Amino acid sequence: MSNHLKAKYAALLDHFHLTLAEIGNLTDRQIQELYFHPRDEQTGSIRQQPEPAKPDTLPDSPRRAFLKEMMAFDQLASQMRLPEKNVQECKARIRAKHGISDG
Repeated sequence: MSNHLKAKYAALLDHFHLTLAEIGNLTDRQIQELYFHPRDEQTGSIRQQPEPAKPDTLPDSPRRAFLKEMMAFDQLASQMRLPEKNVQECKARIRAKHGISDG
C-alpha cells in the first residue's frame, strides 16, 4: 500500500472516525469525492465548484421547433383524452404553421 493511501486511510480513521469496515465498503471515488473534496478552511464545509459557463443557446431549428410542439401537443392530447378527430385537426394546424406537408 502506498504512503498516499495510508495517509488517506489514517485521515478517514482519525478525522472522520470511520471504522476499517466502513472504509472497506467505500469505493476510491467515494473516498475522494466525499471525504477529500475541497473544503472551506474556516468552516470545514464542502466548497461548491463553480457551475461551468453555459454556451449561448441557439434558437431551435425549424424542424426541432416543430417536433417539440408536436410532442407537447401529443402529451396534452393524451392527458386530456381528446377525440381523435380533434387531435388530427390540431396536428394539421401545427403542420401548416410550420410549413410541413402531411405524410
